[in-house]
Amino acid sequence: MLARIARREAMMSLAGTLEQEERSASLAKRSRAMARDYGRRPATGIAADLRELSALASGLAGLAKDADAAREDARRQADWEVENLAETESRLKRLERRSAEARRALHNAMENRDQPPTVGMARKLHSQEHKRTRTKT
Repeated sequence: MLARIARREAMMSLAGTLEQEERSASLAKRSRAMARDYGRRPATGIAADLRELSALASGLAGLAKDADAAREDARRQADWEVENLAETESRLKRLERRSAEARRALHNAMENRDQPPTVGMARKLHSQEHKRTRTKT
């Protein structure tokens, strides 16, 4: 039961990490495109406007760089999550296999408990009983 919960948690964590990676990649792509667009605008207007436009383009470029770094972090986290999920899956399979073996052993023990002793055991007991009766006579 706990192994199944751990598996579900690992899968949810991996999904969240992959989603974060995708969001970061999308943000980086949009930020680069916006920075490129603002950087290409014609240099017309007063100096203050040009400085603001340049600052905006620079800020967008920085945002794209940060988003790329976040995407890379999410990629590394996703790699770790995949390993964790694989270990959890392996642990779950191992526990399920042990559980099935234990159920089979219990089932066999229950069946054997209800069966009469084997013929060899009966002969041995019979033989010992026969020896006792001989010695008494």
